[in-house]
Amino acid sequence: RQHTFDSWELVARYVIPEINRMTVGFRASQRHLIENRDSFERAGQAVMAKIMSHEGATRALKEG
Repeated sequence: RQHTFDSWELVARYVIPEINRMTVGFRASQRHLIENRDSFERAGQAVMAKIMSHEGATRALKEG
């Protein structure tokens, strides 16, 4: 009985949203992040470089 419940729970959680196209936005967002990962990584590095160039911010990071 518990196995049947678990199976239906998985269907409700993963299959039904796909059938009802409720994951279209999620999939598009996921694809966008994957395709533009390098840009996001470079932006993050630029932000950290700017933070590290500021004496007060550097001190705050070191102090925790």
